[in-house]
Amino acid sequence: MSAPQSLPPHADLQHLKYQAKDLLKAHKAALPETAHRLRQVLPEWADRSDAQVLASPFSLKDAQRAIARQYGFDQWADLKSHVESRLQQDAVDEVIRAPSIPRGYALDTLIAYFEAVRDRHVERLRRSLDEDPRLVDARIWPGHLQSAQLADQLRANPYPDPTWNITALHGLATTNSWTESEGPADEADRARTRQVIQTLIDYGADINALGNMETGDFYAPIVLAAWEGDLTTMQLLIDNGADLSGPQAVHAVETAATHERPERLRLLEAYGVNVPARMWLTAGEIDRVFALADADRSILDGPDSDGYTLVTAALAAWSPNYEVAEKLVQRGAQVDVFSATKLDLERLQALLHADPALANARLADGMTPLWLAAHLDAPEGVRILLNSGADPLQCHPLFRPAMFGYVEVTRLLLEGGCPIRDRDVACAMAYSHGGGACLQLLLEYGGDPNDRDGTRAALHKQSSKGHIGAVDVLLDAGADPNIRALGSLETPLHFATGHAQVVERLLSAGADPTRRNANSETALDLAVRKGQAEVAELLQTASKV
Repeated sequence: MSAPQSLPPHADLQHLKYQAKDLLKAHKAALPETAHRLRQVLPEWADRSDAQVLASPFSLKDAQRAIARQYGFDQWADLKSHVESRLQQDAVDEVIRAPSIPRGYALDTLIAYFEAVRDRHVERLRRSLDEDPRLVDARIWPGHLQSAQLADQLRANPYPDPTWNITALHGLATTNSWTESEGPADEADRARTRQVIQTLIDYGADINALGNMETGDFYAPIVLAAWEGDLTTMQLLIDNGADLSGPQAVHAVETAATHERPERLRLLEAYGVNVPARMWLTAGEIDRVFALADADRSILDGPDSDGYTLVTAALAAWSPNYEVAEKLVQRGAQVDVFSATKLDLERLQALLHADPALANARLADGMTPLWLAAHLDAPEGVRILLNSGADPLQCHPLFRPAMFGYVEVTRLLLEGGCPIRDRDVACAMAYSHGGGACLQLLLEYGGDPNDRDGTRAALHKQSSKGHIGAVDVLLDAGADPNIRALGSLETPLHFATGHAQVVERLLSAGADPTRRNANSETALDLAVRKGQAEVAELLQTASKV
């Protein structure tokens, strides 16, 4: 066994993942130097010959463990936790040492500008832009733009994450979210918002600039308006030159459809944007779909340009529409290998017998039959596909069943070799109110109890929901009771202030009630502000110990 290598001071987790994937490929390619390398880091393989090492089963999980041991960590989860803790400390240090002048803007001017946008105050906005017209391009973290503490947050950290930021125009495009704390926006609110949008455009704001609203992808304002704006906001953006000819138009259609906004699809269609039958189906416009299918049989029979039949599209929706799928079949639509995973297991077996390669069929977006079977909580379909050679490494079918608490499907996938990836543990049971069975399975198969979904770790999410069973499972597996959320720097106690039982459990596990978030508030401060008397008493007592 060789001495472990030193981990670079600013190690990147994504780069380490690439190293593991490269090692897996090298093992599959039977490269002799790979055998030597693995003997050096895996003690159970130290006495094996090159041929034995290269013939041994070797999964992505094994490759990740080998990389971890290469850098002196026993398990991948230990290495991942170490790298993320460094990133977390870097985030804390960045807040502490943030300079007061951000990217060339005078800080007070920047604050005045974003406060005017937040308050939708046109005159104040114009004064800010007259003072510095460049402000129309200024970027901000999405959560800060709607915050009552916007000024303090900008002073503490005026630099938005370069991969997670928006302009004022992006925030305004999501009209309905502006008065979330006060209830739905009324017409007067929306009218003021549109006036501010027009003012920004008049001062030169880029109407097609891309921004990230915590979705992981960058979108133009027209896409965000199709999501949470209103028709008149969309119309205003279109009238001022929103690009409806490129990929952002496609995103706008998909966004309107997946959020069941058919009236927005009709507006986009009126301006020449193509809206496929599948998007009408996704948006819930069933009569429109049936009319299109009756007028053009190819829509019913054949897959679209992405490989989807209407039956498969009905089942692949976020909320699968079994009734529509059945009606389409009754109209004569064929059940393909994807839809058969739930609708017709005998046909599934017949299709796989005739063409075994169908077990790993892929649509344009990467969806596989195994992914759809997992999405539909169809354990028998999952079992048939795995037994037929379906590759669980494709399209990552584990995320949805873990999120919704599909225990049997989760178990089958893990037993079949499906790897646990980033966000699986953090998002587990996000839409399930049951116990922690799925979460327990993920952790038993090597999931990281400190896994993150963006800025929040698993313990933040479960504490916020008051899921005491899931909190127990995470803490028992070694979750850090003081792990901070990136950006806000909140600990699980900050998220748990509405749930006394969770607060007690966190405190018993070593949670520190004196830790402060980016606004310099402790969990006790939050509990007092929210009127959570029982929790405030628990935290006050713990703070004195």
